[in-house]
Amino acid sequence: MSTLDQSATTLPAASRPAIWARMTGRTVAVTRFLRNRSAFARLTDMTDKQLTDIGLRRYDVMEAGTGFNDPITRLTAIVDARQSGEAAARRVS
Repeated sequence: MSTLDQSATTLPAASRPAIWARMTGRTVAVTRFLRNRSAFARLTDMTDKQLTDIGLRRYDVMEAGTGFNDPITRLTAIVDARQSGEAAARRVS
């Protein structure tokens, strides 16, 4: 049996649900990424006062926007790290 013959065979029924699960998972991930990009675009349009009102800094937003990763996930990590550092500083003093 050649490679071409093997690739033309249909997949067993047991593997079909796994393919659909992966496709669904990727669709959900892409949808989440696009929704977060849209939310991030709204954050970049806010003034510094508006960002401060929701506990963010302009630098946090600009830092989260670099790279190709999900900006909202990065922004969450940046803010969590800053808040844990501030909480630790309060416990020391």
